[in-house]
Amino acid sequence: MIHGFPKVRECPVSYIAERSIRLVQLFFEAGHASSALGASLYGPDLSQWPAEAAQAMIQCEDERLRIERAQQERDALQAR
Repeated sequence: MIHGFPKVRECPVSYIAERSIRLVQLFFEAGHASSALGASLYGPDLSQWPAEAAQAMIQCEDERLRIERAQQERDALQAR
């Protein structure tokens, strides 16, 4: 079962909108551009970014950090 969708018994990918997939891809492209080239997709001034792209970057980074913290907590508990 999928949390929040008690009657859904299939892969949640089918519930992801195409627009959401594009925004997540944009997040990974921005990260790659930053690490590989030292540049951002829309320049260093966040106020010049399209609002949707900036919001997607913020949300994806928040989620990435949440996952990273959860993994660190898990590792700390396993080390005890």
